[in-house]
Amino acid sequence: MKNSELENTEDHATDHLFALDMPTFFPQDYDNGKRQWEIQSWFERMPWRKLKDTYYGKPKHIAPTHPALFEDQLLKQIYLMDIALFIGAEQTSYKAVAGMIGFAPDELSAMHLGTQVLDECRHYEVFCRRMADMGVKPEKRDALVKRYTSPAMRKFYDLIHEQVDKKIFTQPRLRKT
Repeated sequence: MKNSELENTEDHATDHLFALDMPTFFPQDYDNGKRQWEIQSWFERMPWRKLKDTYYGKPKHIAPTHPALFEDQLLKQIYLMDIALFIGAEQTSYKAVAGMIGFAPDELSAMHLGTQVLDECRHYEVFCRRMADMGVKPEKRDALVKRYTSPAMRKFYDLIHEQVDKKIFTQPRLRKT
């Protein structure tokens, strides 16, 4: 990441670290601002309510993010690179798993895949939230994901999507030798 790219992220360390108004991946007017379809809303309502007291999966009572994450440009770059890689993987996962529901071999498998889609979407949204918390807007986030996805990972993601497009449910398994 070039220094000029880092300079385009807003430093929220001094005013507010985790601003709800930072865009994650949907327009501000989505859902009439109610945020009822965000994963955070699901955390607050989910069965067993294990995540109800968290903010996008982070306990609310823990210490705030260390200021060095915002101030040390190398550390910030590494953090954003890591998150970008996670976002790319989660996005590939939720799209691939969602695509498999329609050709699952049975109802139980389809239902399991449906729950897996929610889980992958939850991961995706949490990582997008982390990126937004660092002051990175969706367009910049997408550019970082594209930039840091290696050619080998891109090829792997393409292979996954190809298998889904061909409606191959079991072939991608690892072979036992």
